[in-house]
Parts: sequence; structure tokens; C-alpha cells
Amino acid sequence: MANDCAPKLFLRQAENALLREYFLARGELAEIDWDNLDETEVDPVYEAWQALSEEQQEEVEQDFRDIFGLASAEGTRTLIVVVGGFEPPICCASRRCHASVSCSSVAKACWAHRQVRPAADRFRAF
Repeated sequence: MANDCAPKLFLRQAENALLREYFLARGELAEIDWDNLDETEVDPVYEAWQALSEEQQEEVEQDFRDIFGLASAEGTRTLIVVVGGFEPPICCASRRCHASVSCSSVAKACWAHRQVRPAADRFRAF
């Protein structure tokens, strides 16, 4: 899949709840006031990410590229095939939607990346 992931665009498309969970699981960006951060307010997250070590920045950027690469019609089909058998079903942070109904492709890809990281390496083949 083509993968032109611009970091700020990715941050705008990903739900704050998913970003928060991602970074906190990595032990990063705990200083962000996630509860009061507007969904379109990406500068604090971007700036905090840029303040991480170069190695951490590169790891995060690679994860974002992987997720962004799955945030397409083809990626969603891949997720349904590869991850579809896992419980709970592919779902955004709000747990309101599933792969078969309207949900951000980025949210689906974030969920899959977070829940089944070992399978994420297999996604790169698509």
C-alpha cells in the first residue's frame, strides 16, 4: 500500500483516546492533558512527540506509518480478514462501531495495531 503519512494529518485523523492509550502504553506523553485536549488540537501532542529521543520518535513514526497504511479500503479489508476473528470486534475507542459500520479507517487500524501487535508485522506484507 502507498504510505504518505504526514504526522500532523495522522494526529488529526486519530482519536485522542486512541493516541492517549498508545502513548501511555509506551510510557510516553503522560504530561499531555488528554482530558482537556480538543480532537483537532494536535500541536501539543506533536511537540511532545518531537521532544522524545530520536529512537522513540522513529519507533512512533513507524507505528504511525503502519497504521496509516491500513487506513484505506484495502487495509480495512485486510483487517477484517486478519483480525476479524478477535474479540471484541474491530472497534473505535468509543466502542460504538464495528468494522461493518461507519468508523474511521484510522480508528480501526489504531485499534488493530494496539490489540494485536504481533499481527501488525504481518500487515506490512499487504
